[in-house]
Amino acid sequence: MIPRIEFSNLAPDTHVCKSHKQGDVIIWTCQHCPGYIRTYNEKTGVLYVDRAGSTATHTGRSMGAAVLPICSEN
Repeated sequence: MIPRIEFSNLAPDTHVCKSHKQGDVIIWTCQHCPGYIRTYNEKTGVLYVDRAGSTATHTGRSMGAAVLPICSEN
């Protein structure tokens, strides 16, 4: 059973990303930020984020489990 993680008190302008999986890689995209992408390779543990200039806080879910918010100040 996958533990359920919930985040509360997120900023009201936090963008919730949608995910899909390709092989070992989970891919999150943001409907509000064109070009924003976050990928996580489950086998290698490599996390990649391309903010595409976005300064918004992003969070998302994959297979029902929440992922940590990603913040940017630039």
